[in-house]
This record gives sequence, structure tokens and C-alpha cells, in this order.
Amino acid sequence: YGDVESNPCDGIRSPKQRKSCKNYLPVEERERLKARIASLNLQITVAAAIALYSGLREAEICALRASDVNLEAKVGWVRRSIGRDNGKTYLKDVKNGHFRDFPLPEPLSMALGRWIDANSVRGNAFLLTGTEKWADPAILGRKWASLCELEGFEGVLGKAPTFHDLRHTYATVAIASGVDVKTVSSVLGHASADMTIDIYAVADPVAKRMSAEVLATSI
Repeated sequence: YGDVESNPCDGIRSPKQRKSCKNYLPVEERERLKARIASLNLQITVAAAIALYSGLREAEICALRASDVNLEAKVGWVRRSIGRDNGKTYLKDVKNGHFRDFPLPEPLSMALGRWIDANSVRGNAFLLTGTEKWADPAILGRKWASLCELEGFEGVLGKAPTFHDLRHTYATVAIASGVDVKTVSSVLGHASADMTIDIYAVADPVAKRMSAEVLATSI
């Protein structure tokens, strides 16, 4: 009613939000998942391989076309994504509006090669479906949940990882293994390296032990 001339809360600094620990896969679970990727030639294991080895979002993976990967050069490109509106999916620009490339490590290149050859995925066909219709990210997430239930995969928080947790796993492992943050940020499609550190870089127990061993011989 105008009785107070200014808002007394204007000068109050909001408390910092606590960082939530990401439910990334520990090394034992990563090894189990990698074994399934190597032995199973399924849509969900191929999608999981892309997320684990390249950190792509599920909507970006579903939007990949066969022409977006070059197995010989071992490189892929993120050129589009999948959006959702009123229960329907549609193609849209990538987040931040910038195309980006991502490397294909040997295990991922092999998994993609098996999938492409077995399903005759060519040209402009979408990578996961082999047709002109893209996969639905929500259905992909449900397929991943079913695989986790079947295999008993468990993240560091003691619960089944979501498909997006594979992206967390990629970033956490890459940074803990010494890949420079700028490179990880570029592969993830972040606007800045600071964003990568703030959101995805968590204290990994294995990395802590490695740092202790390094310091033991360096100090």
C-alpha cells in the first residue's frame, strides 16, 4: 500500500546454493557397461556408448544422422537436437545455437560401426533408427531405465543412473583423467569452461587417490 518506501530485502544476499553430487558411474559399473556395449548391438547400448564416450545429451543423440559421423576420421558433429511440445517431438537447433564436433574413441567407433553395418544405416537416415524418423528421447530414457533394472547398474549415490548421468560420467571421468576443462567444455557444448567446472566437475575418489600418489613423489 506504499507504507514502506523500499523493499528491506533488497540488500540481502541470497545464500549460495549447495552443489548436488552427480550420480555418475564408478569405475566398476563403467567396466560392466562397457562390456555390455561391446557384446550387445542394440539401439540403447549404442546410444549409451555415445553418451558415455562423448557426453552428448539424449536429445542430441536422437537427432544424429548417419552423415553426422565419420568412422574413418573418428569424428562426429552435433548439428541439431530434438524438442518436445504438447507431447510431440520436433527437430530444433542445438543448445546455444552452435554446431560442434566430438571425437569418436575406438570403443565408440567400433560400436557405431557394428550398428551401422547391421542395420544398413546410410546417408540422411537418423543414426538410431536407420529411417527418416528420429528416436524419441523420452522412450530412449525408458529403455535405459529398463536396461539398468535388468543389469543392476548403480551410480555413486547408490541408485540407478538416469541416461543423463552418462553425460555426468563422461565429464567427471574426462576431467579426473587430466583432459583439459576447455576441451571437455567444447565437447559438451557448454558456453564456457566455468560452466563445466561448476556443473559437472565433482570430487572423484579415484582422482583424489591419484593426486595423493602424485604429490607423494612430487613434494
